[in-house]
Amino acid sequence: MNLSSLKIALLSLLIFGLLFFVRNTVFALEKSCLECHAPITKSKTMHPALKKGCSACHSSPHESVPAQLSLKAEMPDLCFNCHNKALFVKRYLHKPVALGKCTSCHNPHSENSKKLLKAETIAELCFNCHDQESFSKKIIHAPIASGKCTACHDPHSSDISSNLLTSELSDICFKCHDKKGFSSVGSIHPEVMAGMCTSCHETHSGNLQKLLLAETSILCVNCHKNKELIGTFTHLPAGKAICSSCHEPHASSNENLLKEPSPDLCFKCHKKDSMMGNVIHPLVRKGRCNACHKTHSSPEKGLLKAAPEMCFDCHDSSELKGKIEHIPFKEGRCGICHLLKGTNSNPKLLAQKV
Repeated sequence: MNLSSLKIALLSLLIFGLLFFVRNTVFALEKSCLECHAPITKSKTMHPALKKGCSACHSSPHESVPAQLSLKAEMPDLCFNCHNKALFVKRYLHKPVALGKCTSCHNPHSENSKKLLKAETIAELCFNCHDQESFSKKIIHAPIASGKCTACHDPHSSDISSNLLTSELSDICFKCHDKKGFSSVGSIHPEVMAGMCTSCHETHSGNLQKLLLAETSILCVNCHKNKELIGTFTHLPAGKAICSSCHEPHASSNENLLKEPSPDLCFKCHKKDSMMGNVIHPLVRKGRCNACHKTHSSPEKGLLKAAPEMCFDCHDSSELKGKIEHIPFKEGRCGICHLLKGTNSNPKLLAQKV
């Protein structure tokens, strides 16, 4: 064996010896740590870093008196040695993440819960900081009731909103709620179209059905002006604020979010027979109730639009006016002589035979 080969062999032997010494020294140190700290390995879920040995995170905890944690880096930088930092530094940060307090939620060694959480459930952990009362009202949103906070919220950081939403609000809602019920070729509630579900609904819990923010008498008039709904004569559903008796809250195949087209919707309450006859007003026959009636309120009895202008929308007033005018006509009281709906006689819809 020449001199160079001998040098290589000796060097290899030296390196192997050092590695063996270091490995056994580390093993001895880890073993000595667990002689005192054995409980940290006894829970169901163990931190993978712990399997690498204490020295993966700690340097020399007993070099000082009293002993120190002697972390190799401050949190969360220490955690980012293994965990993808990009998931924790988005635009909006969960406060414990922003403060670098990973261990306020996670046990760094072992726990009986998944993700090393310091509570049996996610909800229980969240309520350590978040007021449970606001999540425990009469009606509870299904994800909250089942403790699935992370179905809507990212526990670490989000680019969407300060509420740490996992995606845009409407997209989150449609993960559970069928999108077909919120889209239509007829009409869509503007709030739904804009994805503003929380304009009408509580997100966690509430005291009203459907998690509404308020009774419909208050909720709807936040956008719809009350003076347009209530008048001298008010449609019964509008007066009692039973908006949903005529309107769908989200979307409809009919205009104005109506549950059914006119006149079918009107005949849910109004007797159809009273509108029929051998002679029927053309607008009644076509089902155009709102050609003569206002839908919510009116200063006129029967929710009629102002007469005679209402009649002149169809009838040519120039053909009816002359030097001498019938007093009821002159006063715009067409209904004195004419029925507005239907009759079994009189082609001119006269109220009585002439």
